Amino acid sequence: MAKFGIGQPVRRVEDRRFLTGAGRYVADIDLPRQLHAPFLRLLMAGAVAAPAAVMNALMDALAPAGITRLDMPATPLAIWQALRAAQRD
Repeated sequence: MAKFGIGQPVRRVEDRRFLTGAGRYVADIDLPRQLHAPFLRLLMAGAVAAPAAVMNALMDALAPAGITRLDMPATPLAIWQALRAAQRD
């Protein structure tokens, strides 16, 4: 049997640290002034969330950064500008 090829077992070197609790995950990273982004997942494909619910989720996530107002539409550019303005204040 060939050493490399389809169907050959692959030795996994990262398993030991995760099985023993020594693994490091992205969720373990904690930086100063770190923000967390909410992701709104809908139960049905193609469904559209109510704009009020989306804005409430955005404001809850942005409140720790000092943002108290965000006008619609909440585009990525508008959110970025609000974050930059809050940093200047």
